[in-house]
Amino acid sequence: MSENSRALVPFGQRGIVVSVTRQMTIAEKVLARIQVSQALDRKNASCPKIERKSDWLKQAVVFSSKYDWPGLHNHALCWTQAVPKDADAWFYLGHAYLNFSQHDKAIDAYQEAIRVNPEYADVWVALGTPYQFSGQIAEAIEAYQEAIRIDPEYDRAWDLLGFAYAKSGYHDKAIRAIQEAIRINPENVDAWYKLGSRYADSAQHDKAIRVYQEAIRVNPEHADAWRGLGHAYKKSGQYDEAIDAFKKAIYIDPEYAAGNNRLANYFFKTGRHDKAIGIFQGVTRSNPEDARAWHNLGSAYNDSGQLDEAIKAYQEANRIDPENAWFWNDLCDAYKKSGQYDEAIKAYNKAIRLRFRVKVGQLNTEVDPEFIQAGLTLAGCHIEAGARSFAAYAKAMVKDLGAEVGPFLRSFYECIRCYPGFDSTGMSSAAEIDNREQEAADGET
Repeated sequence: MSENSRALVPFGQRGIVVSVTRQMTIAEKVLARIQVSQALDRKNASCPKIERKSDWLKQAVVFSSKYDWPGLHNHALCWTQAVPKDADAWFYLGHAYLNFSQHDKAIDAYQEAIRVNPEYADVWVALGTPYQFSGQIAEAIEAYQEAIRIDPEYDRAWDLLGFAYAKSGYHDKAIRAIQEAIRINPENVDAWYKLGSRYADSAQHDKAIRVYQEAIRVNPEHADAWRGLGHAYKKSGQYDEAIDAFKKAIYIDPEYAAGNNRLANYFFKTGRHDKAIGIFQGVTRSNPEDARAWHNLGSAYNDSGQLDEAIKAYQEANRIDPENAWFWNDLCDAYKKSGQYDEAIKAYNKAIRLRFRVKVGQLNTEVDPEFIQAGLTLAGCHIEAGARSFAAYAKAMVKDLGAEVGPFLRSFYECIRCYPGFDSTGMSSAAEIDNREQEAADGET
């Protein structure tokens, strides 16, 4: 392919190279499968009579620019049949297969293009994409290196080589490769963004901030760069700057729910609960089935002392995701703060069972420090709810967890009774518990 025709290939839009940086959504995968079916249904359709190479190429670019992958597939298939020695025909066939997520077929088509023209740098770059998607990172690196051998000033090849190095854990090599891409093309916003990500991954947050700022200089509407900048500011302790960056990212990409959650979390962590609540409310309105947003809203209400609202939000989170132990744990905390001990016990009983994902009969074999902490919390709920004597407490615990909790009953109870500052009025003494255990033992003999 000539230098002029390279510009016709939809690099930097949606397809060949950009798709390296993200996985397809479920909806896109379903659509791709439908498109594959449509394309295969049409593959035996009659081919147009095209004589000139420029006409084949022009029509391929039209299909690509419209993201009409079935159309491109059929066009390129006809092209390869009509002119099997044309590397561009195989290139575009690979492009169609890549956008159907048929990576093996994309690799085969690109390799056929390379067999026809081994010095085709664009195809070597494109070949790296299905290699990466199929987990063949070493092969992707070799493909990008081959493109650079052919064209040492190919900034996109350097950019993607850096991305592949990063996927392989070669962070220093990744940084050097991306820096080379930027040297060649200082306006390559994706390269600036990737370089910032590499610095962030290696905890070089000051460098990450400067590089993300360069990405934003090149493209002020690059939402990912603003998000990366927000994370880098946050990691370096610059919370106000992080909030401003996340606000900008959300303004550019308002549908990015995770960004709203992060911004609200920063308000929450810096004590600005009203602002956090407002954002979390907006997220739950736009996505009422987002359990994490409801839980975060509950936590913001909880920390600001609005317990009734916290309980309602936590309940909604638990309705959506009833298997999340920590949601139930936080609901227990809100109930406990509001003095609703019976409800707190129910919530924590649910949490303790979920957290360890064991049946009651397996407690003795699954004990670990987390279980001890959870047991102490549940024991405290029962005692504060009025089960002050050891007998009343033990009865309540066994009712919740079964007889298998027996070996832990005294240790939980004694820890609560002896906790510094805890009001142990009405609780059984160690001697009283000893007598009770002795009576129980005598009754068994």
